[in-house]
Amino acid sequence: SDCTFIGTDIGLRFKSARGRGGVVEDIQVERIYMKDIIMEAISFSFFYANQEGSARGSDLSQEVSEETPVFRDIRISDVVCAGAETALLLSGLPEMPLDGLVIQGYTVTAHNGVQCAHAKHLRIAEMTAQITEGPLIHLHQCKGAELEAIEGVGADGRLLMVTGHESAGIVCRESDADTEGRQISVGPEVRSGVMIRR
Repeated sequence: SDCTFIGTDIGLRFKSARGRGGVVEDIQVERIYMKDIIMEAISFSFFYANQEGSARGSDLSQEVSEETPVFRDIRISDVVCAGAETALLLSGLPEMPLDGLVIQGYTVTAHNGVQCAHAKHLRIAEMTAQITEGPLIHLHQCKGAELEAIEGVGADGRLLMVTGHESAGIVCRESDADTEGRQISVGPEVRSGVMIRR
């Protein structure tokens, strides 16, 4: 808690890969200030250093074993980032999604918004974002995600884009008094009824 990062390549970084195993859980991060972050302000990646693909991974699932890394119950709150390439990159494993990440109280300006793949029980609340490309939030193969009090809109007019045939239980609670122009798009492969907008 109470850290400042200026000009670093990545702000908050959580990483692992298949074959490393282990459990990372019950972590709290709070009161972080960042400025001029070269890549991601917040990064969770189970694919890195050109192992098992790229930082953004793939949808190919493998068998779960003791060598499968587990990340769960991580809370990040009260974060300010003045400039980054990407506000949040989350790239979990298809066979072991990141479970129970909460991000609350996040103010960020970035080129790209929130890009999440293979997560479950995700909650993003009280986020204010200004981005210059794409949708504000992209959820891919995510289950049980809750978005609440999100301020801002993507450069393309979209608040949220949902893709992936396994995506389910996405709840978006609007906070703006005027929601005009804050579009939500759902990929053709996504099952009907996956989105709940309140």
